[in-house]
Amino acid sequence: MLHWTDVVVMLAIVAAGCAASYLLVLRAVRRTVIEHQREIDRRLTSLTETIALLEGRLAEPEASTDALSAEEIEAQSGGVAATPGLVSEAKPRLDHEEIPPEIQVAIAAAAIAVLGPDAHVRSTKVVHNAASPWSQQGRVSVQSSHNLRVRR
Repeated sequence: MLHWTDVVVMLAIVAAGCAASYLLVLRAVRRTVIEHQREIDRRLTSLTETIALLEGRLAEPEASTDALSAEEIEAQSGGVAATPGLVSEAKPRLDHEEIPPEIQVAIAAAAIAVLGPDAHVRSTKVVHNAASPWSQQGRVSVQSSHNLRVRR
């Protein structure tokens, strides 16, 4: 048979165990939060430096074509001169185009902003949309016809 003093002692032991567990969990959570905050600060610093670098590049004046002659402009464009009614590109598109690092950083920042700090962009590639507007509109209408209606 238990005496009331035994019950009080057991309750005190259980309360002390709960308090110790609470303090240990609280300590672990604080440590994890601090580690995550440091990681976020590191990534934010990296993104801030990249943005400052890009702003510096944008602020640099580019060579103006106002003072160049037609021959110099043609030489700079790789010998391809634009004629009225024709659209031409100075450099052909390659099958393996690379995405500039600035764009990759922006994609990674967007993924982290949307998915959280554990998001990682594994690869990026350039997708060329060669579909005609007619086929694209057809896909839109087919996909929009698949909208589910909510039953009430």
